[in-house]
Formats: sequence, C-alpha cells, structure tokens
Amino acid sequence: MPASPGHRAPVGVSASVSTADAAGSSDDPEPAHVPPVPAGTWQVLGEGSVVGFTARHLLVTLVHGHFADVEGLIVVAPDVTSSSVAAQALAGSITTGDPVRDDHLRSHDVLDVATYPVLSLSGNGVTEYAAGRYRTTVSLTIRGITRPVTFEVGSEPVARPGDRLGPLRARFTARATVNRKDFGLRWNPVLEAGGVLVGEEVAVEVDVLAEHTGPATP
Repeated sequence: MPASPGHRAPVGVSASVSTADAAGSSDDPEPAHVPPVPAGTWQVLGEGSVVGFTARHLLVTLVHGHFADVEGLIVVAPDVTSSSVAAQALAGSITTGDPVRDDHLRSHDVLDVATYPVLSLSGNGVTEYAAGRYRTTVSLTIRGITRPVTFEVGSEPVARPGDRLGPLRARFTARATVNRKDFGLRWNPVLEAGGVLVGEEVAVEVDVLAEHTGPATP
C-alpha cells in the first residue's frame, strides 16, 4: 500500500514470533501505539542488539540462540516506502548456551563458518499492509544462499542516553519464520524412535538498538 505524502516511519507494530511460531502457528498481537521514528540514518549498536532464532529440537524441545556480533545501517525515509536496511552478523558468533552444540553449528555440517563467515540481509521499502501494521521483504543470505524473506517490522520510542543533548536512539524490531532447508541447512539425522532431530521451521527475531547519525532533533 503506498504511503501518503509525509508518511513517517513505522511505529512499534512488530508481530512478535512466539514459541508457537516455531511450530507453525501463532495469534498476531495488537500493534502498540508509540511515537514515530525520525527520518535519517540509524547506526545499529552492537551492545543492546540481538539477532536471535528459535528452532525445534528432538520434536518437543525449543532451542533458542543468537548471534553476538551484529552491525548494520537503517535508513528511515520521510516516505517510509523508501526506507532501507543493510545488516550482517558474524556466523561464528552464534551461541545457544551449549558449547558443544555451538561448535557443531559452526562446522561444515551446518553454517560452515570457515567458508561462509557472514550472514547478511538487505532490502528497500516498507509496506503498510493493514492499519498500523508493516512489512518489508529483504534479501537474506545464509551459507552463501540468498532468498527473499518478508519480515514484520516495527520500532519503539526514541530516547536520548543520559544527556538530553546526546544522539537519539531507537529500537527496531523484525520477525519472520524461515525454512532452514531453503538456505542449504540440511543436516538432520533421523531419530531411532522416528522423526528427525531438528525442525525445518526457524523463527528469526531481530531486536536492535540504533543511534541516529544525522543532526539530533531538539
């Protein structure tokens, strides 16, 4: 849906992916009503930012993990349909809280971080698909394979750290569910009792803190 002239950036309307999404179903929450984010370039801050994921393990257990080393730029246009994003995470920074499992995820069986050290996404344009609800379709690259993925996106209120004259900061969120096989992540032994070790659907949850790098608004 085209934005009206002067349309500001999306408010905090992300449809959060719950653990039920990893199993394939979820009820969309009501959008939050918060101030818009000012137009400009926003630098993603490593501290306070999370690119996380949830996958089903052994048919019933949910494994949560994240990438600790993340960077990126978000450009919020005065007309939100022209906004863009470019971000990346170091594949080797993956952590699930289990060192043995993490080492395996970094191996050739899964992410093969020696060959594909970076996961990245980039895209242009945001669509308001319902009142106060926004989506963007980006190119997501994992293990050297690029696929289009549509994320629910949103933002949270702007704040200044400490001194009120400091740079503006805002939190940006994005949620999607992807099929790991679409990105060549096919390692999955069959269990002796039947079924497979890892589910195909993976919930991706992005929650980043960013700093406005243009002139601060008084």
